[in-house]
Amino acid sequence: MGIFEFIGEMVGSLASSGQAFNSALWFDKDGHISWKKVLFVIALVAVLVLVIHYSFKGPS
Repeated sequence: MGIFEFIGEMVGSLASSGQAFNSALWFDKDGHISWKKVLFVIALVAVLVLVIHYSFKGPS
């Protein structure tokens, strides 16, 4: 299984894990988008992608 299929599976499983989880993740108590949370999640995903990529590829 390729890296992109793996990431697709992860994203799909996260997206299907429920609307309550998604709204709690992206929005604060007032219902506004929490940009800190959005940026944190993006950074987290980027780090995960890099770690997975290098663990499959190995140091060049």
